Amino acid sequence: MGITEVKLHIQLKPGVQLIDIYGYKTEWLSDYHCVISLGSICSDVRKQAVIAFHMDGRTSGIHPMIITHWSYRDDGRVQVMTPASEQSIQFSNHTSVMQCHLNNKVDKYLRLLQNPVLLEKALQYFEQGEIMLGEDLLLRRADEMLLCALRWNDADMLQDAELLYALARRWVDTYAYVSQIG
Repeated sequence: MGITEVKLHIQLKPGVQLIDIYGYKTEWLSDYHCVISLGSICSDVRKQAVIAFHMDGRTSGIHPMIITHWSYRDDGRVQVMTPASEQSIQFSNHTSVMQCHLNNKVDKYLRLLQNPVLLEKALQYFEQGEIMLGEDLLLRRADEMLLCALRWNDADMLQDAELLYALARRWVDTYAYVSQIG
């Protein structure tokens, strides 16, 4: 059976804004409290979500951002809540910190999780008759994914790039044909 109804509860601290969550839908309970439903957990399945926050500049030091806790149902269908955990961010005036680069794994999953949003936008362009805009959006993203795949020697990103190229060709053919007969 396993663990089911896994949810991540996030409470924003003052001055923190949640920009977007890639990978899962979010339910807002109030202006500062949201819940991300992850479903059930299987021992051999990995799940990722990328959460983008915005926070205004602060003085140097550690500042609280969010409070998180998990809830789930165990084998006996009993609701379990984990203790709350405060997540903080460290601000610094040290200039070398300003050049930090994103971890390749984080960058990879961020790009992969952004693709469904991009596909929806491209589909809107195609459906509105803006075939060139939709194609351009898909091809630019496919090029981006291909470059990353080559740079990082990553098969997942290569596969996504190939899918985006193929999808761009099919949607162009389909919507060009529809516009000719319409």
